Amino acid sequence: AEKLDRFGEVYCGVNETEAFGMAALYANNTDTCEGYISLIGVKKRYEHMGLGGYMLNESIGIMRKNGMNTVRLEVDEHNRHAMEFYKRNGFSKYGETERNSTYMKKTIAQGWFL
Repeated sequence: AEKLDRFGEVYCGVNETEAFGMAALYANNTDTCEGYISLIGVKKRYEHMGLGGYMLNESIGIMRKNGMNTVRLEVDEHNRHAMEFYKRNGFSKYGETERNSTYMKKTIAQGWFL
């Protein structure tokens, strides 16, 4: 939590009445220009409403604004819902861990046209 507090960004998605989800990310690696999503979560009753995609796009926007050109994340390989979500949003698998997780990444464009 200390690392996230010092170097990361956390934000909540909020509608008119309550928070529906949250995201935690790092967009500060100016050496590699790679951002990292630690968490995107949406409350169960708000699933399948496009809010996860909204949170992902907001996270990517923050990374783009901070000069990142690649987004990386780690997904539990048993979480098929999350794996498919990220694939639908342009992420591809690039490795696995010994902890039954899959590494995924996506290249994000930079420039005036965005």
